[in-house]
Amino acid sequence: AVHVLLRLARDGEITVHYPICMEELDMEHVVGQGAVGKVHLAEYRGENVAVKMTTEDNFAFDLAEFRFELALMCIIKHPNILPCIGAYCDGPSYFFVSPYQ
Repeated sequence: AVHVLLRLARDGEITVHYPICMEELDMEHVVGQGAVGKVHLAEYRGENVAVKMTTEDNFAFDLAEFRFELALMCIIKHPNILPCIGAYCDGPSYFFVSPYQ
C-alpha cells in the first residue's frame, strides 16, 4: 500500500511527482533557510509558490531522504503536510514546489 509506494519512490524506482524545470519558475527571494537548503518565494503559472531547494554538494543532502519527503508530499493529503505542485530531481540541484503559505 502506501508504505510500498514510499519505499519505491525513496529508492528511485518510481516517481510520483509532476516534473517542473527551473526555467518555469520566476524566482524572487529567499524566505527561509535550514541545514539542507533554502526556501525561495517564486511565481509558477501566475501563483506564488515556495521552492525548497538543495544541491548534491550540501553536506546534509541525502537523495533517498529527498525522494521520500517528496513522495510523502505528493501522496499524503493532510492539513499538516504541504501539497507538492511539482519537483525537479535530476541533479545536481534538487527542488520541490509547494503553495506559498
